[in-house]
Amino acid sequence: MSPKGARTPLLGAALMTSCGNIEQPSPVITGVSPAVISERRSSTVTISGRNFFGLARIDLDSSSSIVVDNAFVVRLREGSTEVALPGVQQNSTTVTFLAPATLPPGAYDLVLETPKGGRATAQKALGVVVQSTATSGIGGNIATGGSLASGGFGGALAAGGVGGTLGTGATAGSAGTGGSAGTGGSAGAGNMLTCNGGTSGMSCIPVTLTADIAECVDLSSSDPSYCEGLTGAGTLAVDLMDMTSGAEQRGYLKFTIPSAPPFQKLVSASLQLTGSNDPATASQFSGEVWPVAAFDLATLNQIPAPVGAAPLATDVGPVTQGQVVTWPIPVRRIPAPGALYLGVLPVDPNGTVYDNTRGPFPPRLVLEYAP
Repeated sequence: MSPKGARTPLLGAALMTSCGNIEQPSPVITGVSPAVISERRSSTVTISGRNFFGLARIDLDSSSSIVVDNAFVVRLREGSTEVALPGVQQNSTTVTFLAPATLPPGAYDLVLETPKGGRATAQKALGVVVQSTATSGIGGNIATGGSLASGGFGGALAAGGVGGTLGTGATAGSAGTGGSAGTGGSAGAGNMLTCNGGTSGMSCIPVTLTADIAECVDLSSSDPSYCEGLTGAGTLAVDLMDMTSGAEQRGYLKFTIPSAPPFQKLVSASLQLTGSNDPATASQFSGEVWPVAAFDLATLNQIPAPVGAAPLATDVGPVTQGQVVTWPIPVRRIPAPGALYLGVLPVDPNGTVYDNTRGPFPPRLVLEYAP
């Protein structure tokens, strides 16, 4: 019989080889909680999923024959920013990590790496939002006489708090000693989604898209460049009757819409155009936004027709040079994913001029997602 010391390495090698041949299923991420955190604040984030396995190995120098390596790595990526963080395995379905307070605002892709080399990715899974100090909808302050009124909370932060259920603001608080009953205050917003620092609601992850195509067409000419030439390079005119051509001028926009980030849903959409530096920009009318037939640069001369009986957004009023004009777009009209074709049509002979994709501020579509 060989000495025990001669057999041990062979036994260890055999076990390691046997373990190494076992194929573990790839990790899968099914959820991230919370999906939105505030900047300048460390936050513990939990990744949920399946197949979050550590790596078992034999350590002959350890008092325990089998050692499990739980060295998970969580990578957060947003633009040029990438942060690698240690992940703590709770079990095969949960890994937690600490998001540092130094993360800048943005929508981060999340990559989970297991000790065995498995990887799982969730696109735009963690949002970091600007922290607001404004409060919203706090029902009832100090009751006259000293007692707190029983008004409910509408949301802790304008840009980040959850609206919550309706508060009891309609009911007066109990009377303070030697004084009258406290004022109940306004009721909470009841889970209403309001983004961009609204008075109450859930935090949102904004995604800003730049137009793939942004051109104007003068209906007197089949050449789209003719319209731009009338108001100058980098411009897009929207006018019911141009002073030079005597014809109507329409703006046409195309956006490519990506898939919604995992665990998020689209809650608001808005189109933003910027008034050009042309003096002719000043107008009392911004134009209406319509859905139009699909087009590309080669088919713009066919004048894409409006679709439907009503615009997506009506005229929003005056336009001045450098002004950002915003139209709310119904979220049900946003494909996910797909191409969105819009027309900005004039409503008055005193039209306006916007920047196109070659101008300093190209047209943008702002989409906001929330858990």
